[in-house]
Amino acid sequence: MGMGEQLLNYDNVSQAIKIMIDPHGLNISEHKITLSTPALFRIFINVQLI
Repeated sequence: MGMGEQLLNYDNVSQAIKIMIDPHGLNISEHKITLSTPALFRIFINVQLI
């Protein structure tokens, strides 16, 4: 949370996730990480409807 629209900030989000799952980083199981991108989906749907 707090990284803006994740898919528009892909490089930073990807690096953050790599740090989270790295055994020498936060060592969080990748099964416990959720990436939610509802805003971009809404924009995509609106563009497709026009």
